[in-house]
Amino acid sequence: MFSSCRVMLFSLGLFVSGGLLATTHRLPGENSLSTANGLSVISGTLLQSAFPSFSLKDCAPPHSPATPQIHSGQPDEAVATWRSTLAEFPNNFQAAMLMASHLRASGDLTAYNRAIRRLDKSYPRQVACYRALFSWLDTSLEAVWDSAPIPVSDQHAIVVLGYALSPQGQMQAPLLDRLAKALSAAKKYPSALIVVSGGAAKKGVTEAALMKSYLVGKGVAAHRIVTEEQSAETVENAIHVMPVLKKRGIHSVTLVTHASHIRRALAIFMLAARKEGLNVTYGHDVVMDSAFSDKSSVIPPAERIVINRDTMRLAGLWVYPKH
Repeated sequence: MFSSCRVMLFSLGLFVSGGLLATTHRLPGENSLSTANGLSVISGTLLQSAFPSFSLKDCAPPHSPATPQIHSGQPDEAVATWRSTLAEFPNNFQAAMLMASHLRASGDLTAYNRAIRRLDKSYPRQVACYRALFSWLDTSLEAVWDSAPIPVSDQHAIVVLGYALSPQGQMQAPLLDRLAKALSAAKKYPSALIVVSGGAAKKGVTEAALMKSYLVGKGVAAHRIVTEEQSAETVENAIHVMPVLKKRGIHSVTLVTHASHIRRALAIFMLAARKEGLNVTYGHDVVMDSAFSDKSSVIPPAERIVINRDTMRLAGLWVYPKH
């Protein structure tokens, strides 16, 4: 079933003017995110215009075991690590904001409010920025299952997210399910660009290469398909797909993945689009899977934690090993 998500910038009262974002939910000084050394960081444009005394180096992510602890499913240990860091370095903005954002995502709003008030005393403008980001994400993700039709033009793209290949370098059932959705969307939108994204190689072949081969074998014209073969996970999918969308002048996207993955994928792709200054309307065509519970706007804490982890990474504060 195709559903659209009215989550482009305009749907939240956002518009780009002179390279900056104007909105009631605006992050001060937006709009520009960039990547360096494979890690997402807040750009100088964002930081310097929003916080003149807050230099880019001040956002250098702390080398802390807390982030891999979150990644490996040890949130209590991560919070303890952040608290230990703050006991020694009470003005460490990165540790304090990461802990506050995690507390919020995990549903401990009392602890979050206490942490954010303390942080607000020293960094009021920065805190306002991240509060706006949190609010924007909440508003956006609540609209994921909105059934309003997506406006499609010649500047439409179907973006298919990869899935790990088998040790033998073959596509597994979840990826084949996504490709079935992509094939249906390709027929529905015959002029749409198709971007297949996935660079984790097995036996010398990438997900994207196999996805393109599959679609061509099913009758999709090869010239319609662009392969993105650098990414190994969802954040990298978004980072590496954005230049393709920008180059091709894409205004609307059908994102193809699993239902249990779509909220995180949309959050990442929406935020990554800001990096390129793109106004993109996102729709989705998802594979319903057993890991997905319902279409409620209430997001379970475990899912919020992962969404928070990846959006904070794009916002420049989160660093952890590739996975």
